[in-house]
Amino acid sequence: MKVHPKAAQATLRHSQISMTRDVCTHVVGSDEREAVAMLAELLAEPTHRLMSAADAKDPQP
Repeated sequence: MKVHPKAAQATLRHSQISMTRDVCTHVVGSDEREAVAMLAELLAEPTHRLMSAADAKDPQP
């Protein structure tokens, strides 16, 4: 949520904060894409470093 949950609850007139959280905390497309991109970057970095180190030790002719 980009606003405080209690502010959203009051604005939407939900009696229970759980209702507000269930309705307002779904993952939207752009947030999901950003999360996947971040994970891909984090997972690729160690592999990239290992490959770079291996290339430095055994350069291709």
